[in-house]
Amino acid sequence: MLTVNQIDDLTRAESPVVALAVGPDGTLVGPVAQIPERWAQRATEFVSNVEWKPKPGAVRFVDGIGDGLVLCLVGVGAPTSASDVGQIDRPGGDQPGGDQADAAGGPHDLELLRRAAATVVARCQQRTSVALAIASTEDEMVASIEGALLGSYRFVEFKGALTTQPAPQLASIEVLTPVSDRGAEESPRDRSSWTVDNAIAACQATIQARDWVNADGASLPPEVFADAARELLESAGLAVEVWDEHRLASERCGGILGVGQGSSRPPRLVIASYEAPNPVGSVTLVGKE
Repeated sequence: MLTVNQIDDLTRAESPVVALAVGPDGTLVGPVAQIPERWAQRATEFVSNVEWKPKPGAVRFVDGIGDGLVLCLVGVGAPTSASDVGQIDRPGGDQPGGDQADAAGGPHDLELLRRAAATVVARCQQRTSVALAIASTEDEMVASIEGALLGSYRFVEFKGALTTQPAPQLASIEVLTPVSDRGAEESPRDRSSWTVDNAIAACQATIQARDWVNADGASLPPEVFADAARELLESAGLAVEVWDEHRLASERCGGILGVGQGSSRPPRLVIASYEAPNPVGSVTLVGKE
């Protein structure tokens, strides 16, 4: 998975490509106040010369910035009213950044931002790194991280050596932390670091689930899957118990055993539990591999 680094100043970005958000009329949107004036002028000049009216996800590369830097302009659609844009749930009901508006007058659809970020990383696979400056709120920043990480997913375990596609070189993304008008005594990065960590953790879990789903039965039989699940869940602080075919029989789990009789590899049942410090209820999730 790509490495994620937060930055507060675009001029300090180490990536050779910087992605900027543009609206349907080609004007820069998102964290416009944080974009260096010379970069904004070059982007505006390019859009004006080619008369580009970008659709969501459309991408154009702009050079001439100097120092080998390339701007990647990506369409993110028109801003919409705050009531039409879902916020990302956070513990305690706190919604930092959810009520902030960008330079275009309102927040952007989070799903369009995810797709825009995914398109950027897809088009920059042969670069070593890319900086994303397309979010003006913390919710939008999380959406862009999710889009970039999940959009870069590739399952190549069973790909042969004769594949004609070049191996991706992209290893990391830099994400511009949007300026917040709350808590001036803190830096934007301090306020949003936990949000970024949660987004990365969610993407790691999603990517692991994709790997397991994409693996075939021969490479991921029940005992191998159970061992992998135990290792992952215990590393996250959960208590894990695995029932083999003998325990399943003693517990009279006939349904699992009946299905398992169709294979030479006996079934497993993984039970993971988490106890909160001050629980107010309980939730049980049941799934089948």
